[in-house]
Amino acid sequence: MKLKYPEQFGIMPHSWILPEGHDEFHEMKSIPINQQKFYIIKPTNSSCGRGIRVIQGAHKVSQTDETIISTYLDRPLLIKGKKFDMRMYVVVTSYHPLRCYLYEEGLARFATEDYSNDPKILRNKFVHLTNFSVNKRNVKNYVKNDGRSNSQGKMAMSSTKSFSSTSNMTSGTHLKSGFGGANQ
Repeated sequence: MKLKYPEQFGIMPHSWILPEGHDEFHEMKSIPINQQKFYIIKPTNSSCGRGIRVIQGAHKVSQTDETIISTYLDRPLLIKGKKFDMRMYVVVTSYHPLRCYLYEEGLARFATEDYSNDPKILRNKFVHLTNFSVNKRNVKNYVKNDGRSNSQGKMAMSSTKSFSSTSNMTSGTHLKSGFGGANQ
């Protein structure tokens, strides 16, 4: 879809399905500027955050494992310094004609440690992943909540609206020196 409609799908990071796309990915990451960029690797046959890793381009990647690799957005939108994602629920009742219903409430999921794009902490899943199954294991920072009042774990999407007009919502920060991995 991105090739056919580049304007509409320009928001999606470039991705490769391995092992089929290994040569294309390897060729792209051999370009010096791409060796500093971050990529996220997700196994195709896993769930609950198992096997997900964030790497830099110079890192070796298996030629045989079935994975999806995407350019990692190293300057994500943050709420209270934490990375988050939003889940929206849709029911498709017909494909022809297309008929779908969007549930009025969604879910925001949060990482449990403040975001940083420092290459030294790429292995810290509590910084980079928003999977509830991963973050509930963070004994230092995880706080069980009611889903509405706290940015630890999960929050109703309607509760995130108050952050969009406050200073609590920011863009991820870059390191001042030693890293040129801007979102490009």
